[in-house]
Amino acid sequence: MLLFLSVLFTSSAWAERPPGERIADALVIDVTEDGFEGLGAGLPGVVPTELDLPDVGRSGTVLFDWNLDVTGLFATLALDRLQMRPGDGELDIQADATLAVSNETSPARVTLVYHSWPWPVTLVDCNIYLRPVNLDAATSATIWAEDDGEGGRHFEASVAPMTWDWSLTGSDIRVENCLIGDINEVLELIDVSLFDLLIDPLEREIDREIQGLVDGLGDELATALNGFSLDETLDFNGAQLELLLEPEDVQITPDGMRLILAGRTYAEEHPCVREHGVTGSRRAGVAPPPIHHSSSAATRHHLGLLGHSDFFDQTLFAVYQSGAMCFDIEGNQGGVNLTTNVLGLLAPNAFDDFFPQAKPIKIELRPTRPPVLAPVGSHDITVDASDLKLDIYAELDGRQTALIGVDLDLEAGVDLVFSGDTGSLDIDLTLGGDSLRATSRPNELAPGTEQVIGERIGGLFDTLAAPMLGGALEGLSFQVPAFGGFGLANLEVEEAAQGGSWLGVYAHASAVPYGGGGGCDESGGCDSGAEGCAEGCSPLSGGGRGLTLLAIPLAVTLMRRRRSQTLQARQDA
Repeated sequence: MLLFLSVLFTSSAWAERPPGERIADALVIDVTEDGFEGLGAGLPGVVPTELDLPDVGRSGTVLFDWNLDVTGLFATLALDRLQMRPGDGELDIQADATLAVSNETSPARVTLVYHSWPWPVTLVDCNIYLRPVNLDAATSATIWAEDDGEGGRHFEASVAPMTWDWSLTGSDIRVENCLIGDINEVLELIDVSLFDLLIDPLEREIDREIQGLVDGLGDELATALNGFSLDETLDFNGAQLELLLEPEDVQITPDGMRLILAGRTYAEEHPCVREHGVTGSRRAGVAPPPIHHSSSAATRHHLGLLGHSDFFDQTLFAVYQSGAMCFDIEGNQGGVNLTTNVLGLLAPNAFDDFFPQAKPIKIELRPTRPPVLAPVGSHDITVDASDLKLDIYAELDGRQTALIGVDLDLEAGVDLVFSGDTGSLDIDLTLGGDSLRATSRPNELAPGTEQVIGERIGGLFDTLAAPMLGGALEGLSFQVPAFGGFGLANLEVEEAAQGGSWLGVYAHASAVPYGGGGGCDESGGCDSGAEGCAEGCSPLSGGGRGLTLLAIPLAVTLMRRRRSQTLQARQDA
């Protein structure tokens, strides 16, 4: 997906950036203040968390030995309100939760056995649970980027110890199968308070469990953030591109959180473009716009992916330099047998005397400069691929001869079509047709045919060359993942800064009808052996490379992942 965006978002001017130079602010990922508010409002229902608690017991002697045990304890923590506020250098996280210890359906068991002679006597045997009580918790997260000591960079994160507060009284204890008064009368005989017996150990255990959730949160948060990093060699239309994205910086202000990724794209120069002398991409060096900025005043986005034109120019230059845009077309293509008979479609009768019998032809398509992003268009993205040279060759007088030469200016329209109902993201590509302008070069073999060739070459291009140029991007469709019914509600593409120096993809996050994660394998793709795959699996989510923006600042998401198996086991039982 990143490569796809890189190919599309570029600008129309260049200077002298050497191929493959590291660009410090290639991509910017924003979570706005509104985004944190929206995420906090949408996620409490997503993250029920269960804490396992140990059995509680006490023993003593009053004439005879006695044992008091409470078994089958567990605590369920459900978020009622989550508030995340970006501050100066850190994220403040506050949560209101409801804590229940066991419940009426799955109560704990309290027993008191008195070991009198000649046999033990069970004095108390009751079901017990604590009614739900409110719990207030708070923590903060700090995120930064640093060198890894091996020439690269990575994100680090730390989460402060969580502070929490709750208040319990004896009236919060619920007993079944015996009266609380009966229990207290028996316990008074051995000088034991049921309240003290339960509450003090429970507070210690719940505190230990909650802090345990936080202890590994920094590492897990850093792992999620580092999922945006890439260092790979990609195959693009048969060419090899080296693509690097790595952390550069993190900015957290009251306006939101911004992750800045450095990047570079490089490809070896192919002989098919060497003669044109394009030696580098643009070096604009324009700083990114503020986090809240967008060209539409009505857009108050939650999440933003902003791309620097320097990086997109460099990536598109690498695609050009790799030779991926050079095509030699011959033989039978798209049901058309490429022989000199095709020339009659372009210039009737003009070449008949040269080829009384049909001979094979070869169509050669060569870019003379990299495509650029057009600043204005009727599509989300319009790519200007001017200065394409199309030449038709055939054997004449024992040698390959150029028969027709045409200069092409092409605009490719790209639209990102996102459905908030299904979570599908489709890439619609419009290539050729009215967007093609052709100028026939002077023709020595058939002078005077230049105008008609220029008028008719578009049909041949649409049939043969356009499918090859568009083949790497055509038909792309992705499933955007959702987390427990919470995901992206919309998607918009806009210029993030005037002049096309930054382009933005903006989104809102909210409760959505799609997604659920069922049937997904570990890479985020569909598990063919499971049901529910259509509800939200995505190849984008493997390794954290999808829209993991939703999970970046959220301790609760990681808590859910850590505890989900325990909770499911309890529900199954």
